[in-house]
Amino acid sequence: VADSPPSLEAWLRIREGAWAEARDNLWTSRIKQAVGHNRRHRDQAPLTPGCWVLLDSSDWRGRHQGGTDKLKERFEGPYKVARVFNHGQDVELILPDGDRRHPSLHVSKVKLYHAPEGEAPQDCLE
Repeated sequence: VADSPPSLEAWLRIREGAWAEARDNLWTSRIKQAVGHNRRHRDQAPLTPGCWVLLDSSDWRGRHQGGTDKLKERFEGPYKVARVFNHGQDVELILPDGDRRHPSLHVSKVKLYHAPEGEAPQDCLE
């Protein structure tokens, strides 16, 4: 902007500085968010048929169980994985008789079960 008055040039420099600062702030925020996400989400082994998982009951408990949601268990189970399909994105669980839920679920609704010392997961299914 060669022919512009000095006040316009000063204003443009201020605007360019503001854009640069905003861009830097966005990058800094993006890096902080990635660090926070990676701290909570670690790589885990893929689920396989026969392993034991806990089922996330947050979608189910509000509509189908009485009482206060915040006092209920977040996960139910353990349940045995019958099969893994859809390129590892979905699992089919062996649910107890009389359970009205659909046995096929997304992997985000289950988490791997680690049995306490000396306790077999088969005892928990009954």
